[in-house]
Amino acid sequence: HRDLHSFPTRRSSDLLGIISASFCASAQEIIHFPTVNSESGGGGEDVEAALSRPADAAQGSKLPAVILVHSAWGWAEEGVTGKYAAALTKAGFITLEPHLFANSKGIKAGGPAAYLPHAFAALKYLASRPDVDPQRIALAGYSFGGLVSLVSATSWANTKYGSSGTRFAAFAPFYPICWVFAANATGQRRSPVPTDAWAHWTGAPVRIYAGAIDDYDDRDPNACQNAVNSIPASEQKSFSVRVFPDATHGWDQTRSDNFFEKLACKGRGCDNHNRQNPEATKQSIGDLIEFLTKSMSK
Repeated sequence: HRDLHSFPTRRSSDLLGIISASFCASAQEIIHFPTVNSESGGGGEDVEAALSRPADAAQGSKLPAVILVHSAWGWAEEGVTGKYAAALTKAGFITLEPHLFANSKGIKAGGPAAYLPHAFAALKYLASRPDVDPQRIALAGYSFGGLVSLVSATSWANTKYGSSGTRFAAFAPFYPICWVFAANATGQRRSPVPTDAWAHWTGAPVRIYAGAIDDYDDRDPNACQNAVNSIPASEQKSFSVRVFPDATHGWDQTRSDNFFEKLACKGRGCDNHNRQNPEATKQSIGDLIEFLTKSMSK
């Protein structure tokens, strides 16, 4: 496999309790909704997703929500989004995990950009629910999903696919292959979206989570900050970067793996190492909850 491309402030001790809580703290159901077409409200492809909501949510309350987009492992094999969903629902968020493809063989041509209709359809669906606050919906993604999340934060994507009028309140791309981000933004690599799309962003907070020893970025701990620095200075204020010193690509995945990847080592091609890191996983889950709580507080 090749992995492509009104809240109270909580104390850190509270977050540790959330992260270690039982998965039964939420009620999950499988739902379906159609994709959106570019610049119009319609769509045809059916999207399946797992919806989880806090088991103790007060009747009639409108909760914040987070869409969690899986990696190129596929929803049936990855197991990452479920970890975050369990912690987020315990913290008071509704979560939605779209099932974009079961495994890497099901990835559409066009890569992450091909799933923008799915991401914005998920936003539209959540905004229509009576138990969701449409002003507090965030998008997080992992590796391939991280690139989906990142592109969704551009003004171009919102103009093209955001016909519902609802906007994401925050974005959290996890290990999104930052050298690719920088190369696309500077025109040094053929971009799956218009090159000038990378110059204009919605202004919603974007926090990139990265591992300092990620082989995709040639183990460059500054790769993601350098990518942010490659976009116009006026747009950089929306971004922040959190780097975990001992983390590889996919530190929160359910298995460790080695595989040759042509996108690794900043495109030179090399062996990529994914290593499970429970401590970094705990920290990234806690930081995500804090980031979203702050970004989407009323």
